[in-house]
Amino acid sequence: MWNNWITSGDFWRVFEKIEEGGFFSALRKLAGNKQARIKASWQHTRSAPRHWWHIPAVKARLNRLASGDPQVDQRTYIKRKYLDPRKDLTALSLGCGIGQNEIAWAELGIFSHIDALDISEPRIACAKASAEEKGLGHILHFAAADASRIDLGKGRYDLVLFEGSLHHFYPAADILSRIQGALRPDGYLEISDFVGPSRFQWSDRQLELINGLLRALPEKYRVKWTGRGIKKKVYRPGRLRMILSDPSEAADSSNILPSLHDIFYVLELKELGGTLLQLLLDDIAHHFTGQDPEAAELLEICFTLEDYLLKIKDIGSNFALVVCRKKTDD
Repeated sequence: MWNNWITSGDFWRVFEKIEEGGFFSALRKLAGNKQARIKASWQHTRSAPRHWWHIPAVKARLNRLASGDPQVDQRTYIKRKYLDPRKDLTALSLGCGIGQNEIAWAELGIFSHIDALDISEPRIACAKASAEEKGLGHILHFAAADASRIDLGKGRYDLVLFEGSLHHFYPAADILSRIQGALRPDGYLEISDFVGPSRFQWSDRQLELINGLLRALPEKYRVKWTGRGIKKKVYRPGRLRMILSDPSEAADSSNILPSLHDIFYVLELKELGGTLLQLLLDDIAHHFTGQDPEAAELLEICFTLEDYLLKIKDIGSNFALVVCRKKTDD
């Protein structure tokens, strides 16, 4: 409808918000300006286990796709391949949220200083408390700031990190150009992020496959996290709803990979999939976090199908791990 500015899925989302009791809080959020709406979207410090990344089997799969080993996460993989045996490194993380990723990097023992920024003051407060609790406050320096507006310095960092956050920066090329300047001559950029269609404008083929899988799941695995209703269909969101809800969400995500190739030397790009799994499992992920053998079997079927469709290029990967090197004049 109207070039997807408004879709039928938007109306279903309104009904869902009413059912969940969040309709009026959503309306209050819409009353703010662009910056206020972005901040309002990221005030929470806890997330219910309703998303695909909460599933242990999904985490193991992502590890395998990134490192080749389900037991080796992407940070350990990057440390071993690109950073060892260096020590006393400096890093910058933008869009750090509650700081769990940065804590994991600090625990590798190779950093003397990590700056981590996020626009959400509640999330930064949570990150600071977690760092202090783990005895890492001397390494991790969290601050509430809009990274798109502050000076990142010149040649200051050995590593810059975007873990699930670059897709919130618009335009992608602008922040990446500034990162190029903030890196030292031998510095690296690491991105583990959503690189799929901007504003979540899912393709017809993607939706066809996801909804086919959803219909094949037994109804007991499609009961939503809230317990209110059965998940029946995945829709393409309207562009207007995306902009009104959170103007930063996937604002320029489809241009992330082209911009990286333009601005940096791309050393490695690992496809992490998620093209089907992210949307299929959203709101029903809690059914797959335990020890249910049937649920585990269903997950494996979904994994195999997504892997095969990625392999034959029937679908592209919505998520990627990318390691880049700063371009120099040499």
